[in-house]
Amino acid sequence: MNTYSPVLFIDDDAAMRHAVTQWLTLAGFEVLVREAASVALGTLTRDFTGVLVTDLRMDGLSGRDLLLLAQELDPELPVIVITGHGDAETGADILRLGAFAYMEKPFAPESLLEAVQRASKTRRATLERRHLRGDAEKPSVSCDAADPVGEPSQGSDAGASLERSRAGRRA
Repeated sequence: MNTYSPVLFIDDDAAMRHAVTQWLTLAGFEVLVREAASVALGTLTRDFTGVLVTDLRMDGLSGRDLLLLAQELDPELPVIVITGHGDAETGADILRLGAFAYMEKPFAPESLLEAVQRASKTRRATLERRHLRGDAEKPSVSCDAADPVGEPSQGSDAGASLERSRAGRRA
């Protein structure tokens, strides 16, 4: 029986999506694959039971922007950021923003798997703690998970939410 949380994996590179999906599926994870961060927003809520793994540099909404939105939805959601265009300064920035882990491509499948396993265990413990405290259903900012395309609903303004998040970090 699978004891891991699902993994929401976002990368605009088809070969990377295929490889990571294969690695994680063989390790027993359910993998939800998206090719753009904007499409992934529909899956994220405060009570999303999984782990988010996102590429950093993508057209449109970047992995950094997605990290900020995910942190606004749930500061305890484990987000692993991967990139083929990183350096130590970028990694430090991403971790400072609240990422669970940062990895530069190419990486060994075992390294990603280990990070995802740790993030999954952390997420399960967080959700269990919330359940025991009875705060799993507290209202929060969310994106419309019912939207099959994954676009923000009319009542959800992800762009304004991102700008508020950026402004708060500059202050």
